[in-house]
Amino acid sequence: MSLTVAPSLHRFVPRRALETTAFGYEVIVRSQGVDDCIATVQWADCWCPDAAQFILVQASDDLSAATCESLIHAIDDSHLRPKIRLVCRSQSLADDDLIAILHRKEIGFLLEAESREEIESLAETGILGVRVDANAALASASETSPLWSARQLLRAAHDLGLRSIASQSTDSAEVGNLLALGFDYVSCADGGFVPAEPGFAWQRKLA
Repeated sequence: MSLTVAPSLHRFVPRRALETTAFGYEVIVRSQGVDDCIATVQWADCWCPDAAQFILVQASDDLSAATCESLIHAIDDSHLRPKIRLVCRSQSLADDDLIAILHRKEIGFLLEAESREEIESLAETGILGVRVDANAALASASETSPLWSARQLLRAAHDLGLRSIASQSTDSAEVGNLLALGFDYVSCADGGFVPAEPGFAWQRKLA
């Protein structure tokens, strides 16, 4: 099985210099289908360090209870199995049968969030956190877009005890701006994940 898009691996940086026991990785790839998602899990199995405590893998848009069986098997076969977290879109998390399967198999999942309403409506599914496109978040804070959109999304996540991740800023200089908006972690294309300043009282653990 081969990927249609080449993945890359980006590390979570510890929140403090001495915190070397809690870190993870994000596999950056836009899966075109469940087969791509399976290949991504297999790729991570080969390339992600065993010391990682959690690994974020983008789920494909067609993931559902009807299509997840092979992906579940791939995760079960991975030696990284307890560490894999799926990042899912809202349409997948609206599938109650899929949610039941993920919980039964003890596979953690996050929401790829695009609005405050999505977070609030899907919080009860058991999401561990939310991931937001970094460029979209920055655009919402521009002079021509309302700042409240990004801030309300993050406020909803934090009020529910969820971690928030801004994924793939293309400009390392913008990392500080994203952290200032309230993100807990920021992924930079040329530097992996950059943590927020210590001080957030997280109510729920991702790993």
